[in-house]
Amino acid sequence: MFYERTGETLSETRPARESDVSRSASLDALMTIFHEVPLVLSLRIPKLMDETTIFSPFDRDETRRAITEKPGAFVEGIAAAHMAAFAACLTLQAETLSGPLTPWRLFEAMDTIVAASLAPSVERLQANDDRLSSDG
Repeated sequence: MFYERTGETLSETRPARESDVSRSASLDALMTIFHEVPLVLSLRIPKLMDETTIFSPFDRDETRRAITEKPGAFVEGIAAAHMAAFAACLTLQAETLSGPLTPWRLFEAMDTIVAASLAPSVERLQANDDRLSSDG
C-alpha cells in the first residue's frame, strides 16, 4: 500500500489517495515510449527495406501503415489532452472553491494531461510491437 507523509515525523502517515497511485502516469507512458520505439524500429526497418523493391506504392503496406498511423495518434492525443485539461480545470476550480488548493494537485493535473495526450501513441506503439513481433 502506498503511503504519503502528512506531518513532520514518519509515524504520522496515512494511506495515500487513489490518485496518488497513478501520480506517475506520464512517466510510465514516457518509459513505455522509450522502450517501444527502438523495438518497433528494429522490427519495422527490415520490412521497409524489403518494400523498396516493390514498384507499386499501393502494395507497400508497411510503409502506408508507418505514415498513416502517426497523424491519427497525434489528433487523438490532442483531443485527449484537451478533454483532460478541461476536466482538470473543473476539478481544480471545485477544489479551490471548497477549500485551499494544494500545490501538488497542480502537478497531478499536469501529469494527468500529459498521460492522456501520450496514451494514443503508446497504444499504437504496443499494437505495432505485437503485430510486428508476431509476423516473425
